Amino acid sequence: MKYTILSVYILLVTLNCQFLLAQETYTSTEIQEDIAFMEEQLIRFHPNLYLYSKYDEFNALTNELKSGVNDITTDIEAYRLLSSYSEIIRDGHTSITPSKDVFENFQIDTALLPLRIHWDGELMHSIMDYSEERIIPDGSQLISINGVNTEDIAANMLTSLQHDGDNTTYPRWILNNFFTAYFYFYYREVEEFNIVYKDVNGKSNAETIQALCKSDISNYRKQRYPEFSKHYQSEKKSGITLKQLDRESAILTIRSFDNGILLKSYRQRFRSSIRRQLKEVRKNETETLIVDLRGNQGGHLTNGHFLLKRIMPHPYVMVQCFTKVNKKCSHSANARNKPTYGPILGLKKPNKKRYDGKVYFLVDGGSFSCSGIVTHVIKNYSRGIIVGEETGGSAYSLVGSPNKKIVLPNTGINVSIPRLQFILQDLRGTEKSGTQPDVMIPVSTEDLLNNQDSALEYILEQIELNK
Repeated sequence: MKYTILSVYILLVTLNCQFLLAQETYTSTEIQEDIAFMEEQLIRFHPNLYLYSKYDEFNALTNELKSGVNDITTDIEAYRLLSSYSEIIRDGHTSITPSKDVFENFQIDTALLPLRIHWDGELMHSIMDYSEERIIPDGSQLISINGVNTEDIAANMLTSLQHDGDNTTYPRWILNNFFTAYFYFYYREVEEFNIVYKDVNGKSNAETIQALCKSDISNYRKQRYPEFSKHYQSEKKSGITLKQLDRESAILTIRSFDNGILLKSYRQRFRSSIRRQLKEVRKNETETLIVDLRGNQGGHLTNGHFLLKRIMPHPYVMVQCFTKVNKKCSHSANARNKPTYGPILGLKKPNKKRYDGKVYFLVDGGSFSCSGIVTHVIKNYSRGIIVGEETGGSAYSLVGSPNKKIVLPNTGINVSIPRLQFILQDLRGTEKSGTQPDVMIPVSTEDLLNNQDSALEYILEQIELNK
């Protein structure tokens, strides 16, 4: 299953520096037409449309959006308005992105908030200050930005960011990794930011910092945080890597299951890379393998299967069944869909040449889509010990490609509607979350400030204890 949140990152690396472009505006009639068109397409194609919300709730939101439209709506306001559907659909693969013109303006002419932030679910902290002034101490708690409380900023963004069911780790992962981009899309471009914060000693302060373009932010990051910049650049160059930690253990890092991303960004092919790395693991008689899927937002399900059949000791099932919307489009979640063909269906046998040693898995909220499915299989068959945070997505039912891609006729907002439903296991009452780790170790503000990896450190300690 493919996912496109990475496109926001791609846009972030090609910015130049100009300010405050005029915004496109639309009439209430134009916005209402776009809402009606989007409603019709969702009902027609989305197999999980009524999984987490009933038809009446979806219909009520649509009517509320139509009736609440201003006489004149800007492009950014239109994007925020239509993003409201994310909260009612609650599907991580339904992508709602700004129009081509907004993206192009963002790509060419945008200045951004020059801070790296971390939202831990309750508080927002500044981890790195890339501003020219550098006056916000690292580790400071951010109280407000341009008069808006950071709790409200986080709540506004998290509500509209893609997520499955009750999962919160994936939208939080998106927020922490792409905050500056989404802050622009939700609050528009400004020349300066008025920051109210508490420093590490609890003293309240108020400062103003200037917005900066990406090239300036990159330069200040390299100057002030060289170790982070080195690691940042290293991650951009490595898609699938194997690092031998010692004679007994190794770590296999997989940043994506997507063939296109691996080939374009890393010049790697998934199957040949995995085959070569696991051959090396077996050759070295490595006793313990750590598989790092953190930040891996998925890709092709066949690649997840390719990995699993080389580390699973027994037959396994990845997906119980696939469904798509019946043409009759029933408004019932249970009767709405009909069975259909999909990849990797049924019981699968492991490969004869496989790794049979002990396995740990590192996951976080960014372990989404195919990564979440792989982690679900590992958990379901007790193949290894999962360490980190709840995976993104759902461990029960999610949707993916093929996608119905539409452009709303007036605003040009892009909507990608997944058309294939994946049933991993029966929904159990109110359980609507991702796969839970065996050992919960969330990323903390202190970890980021001290450049620590507590989850990996835990695994290394366990390996040492078991020698």
